[in-house]
Amino acid sequence: MWFAIGLIVVACSSPAPTQSPVGPSPSAPVQPSLVLPSGEPSDDPAPSPSTATPGASTLQPSAGSPTPGSTDPGTPRPTLEPVPTPDEGSYQPVVVDSFGFTPINTDGNDFSSWAAVFTNPNTEWAIFRMPVQIEFYGADDLFLGGDELYVTILPGQTTAIAGQGGTAATTRFVVTPADDPTPYVPLISSGTVEITDVESVATDIGRLTTGSLTSTLTTDQTFMPIIAVYRDAAGNILGGTNSGVESLPSGATVQFEIPDSLPPPNIATTEVYWQLGRRLPQ
Repeated sequence: MWFAIGLIVVACSSPAPTQSPVGPSPSAPVQPSLVLPSGEPSDDPAPSPSTATPGASTLQPSAGSPTPGSTDPGTPRPTLEPVPTPDEGSYQPVVVDSFGFTPINTDGNDFSSWAAVFTNPNTEWAIFRMPVQIEFYGADDLFLGGDELYVTILPGQTTAIAGQGGTAATTRFVVTPADDPTPYVPLISSGTVEITDVESVATDIGRLTTGSLTSTLTTDQTFMPIIAVYRDAAGNILGGTNSGVESLPSGATVQFEIPDSLPPPNIATTEVYWQLGRRLPQ
């Protein structure tokens, strides 16, 4: 009898187990630079590191959850709202200003030099990595090849893409931007890049276009594409090529070179454009 009572007393004197909920700890349109080949006066003034990509995403930090047997519901998991895309009618589609090509068939080479110029007419929407389909056709509308490239354009900016594609048998070249509001990202003021001291001259190995970039962008840029677009005396696009600069810090000035081993003939003027690198200005 006394033994049973003793067990009851010991049991009653032991502290009851507790459970602690586990949760997180508080915590202006850019104008292209126009230059004439060397020796002729000009009347005009002179595609990695991983980065944040605009778009839908969900922030998933460690979040609290209720402990079994506890009445604490835990801390709700926070989420990051997707970047909004414009409603139909609230933005203006990108404008394809001009495009063109020249078949190249020399020294065993068989392709077309091409280029296309775009303008973003919006004042509050940047265009971030918009897909652009390019296609080459020959006689009897025979498809000769194509590619999907991407273009990034700040509000009000004019830029370009250029390269080599198709064959020397190309008779028609088509440029089609994506008809999709997803690449349009809200952005108003972010600075710009000024292109100066542009020279484009024929060389022993083709053509070399050089110049300087001065950035007033609010964010440092890396791997920034620089594009040369060639036009004839009538202003028609003959083709183009591209290069880039590895780094362009905000507020800095850097030099660039755009070599082209097989430029089209009859180049009268060369325009130089820039695109953003891996990130939009903040």
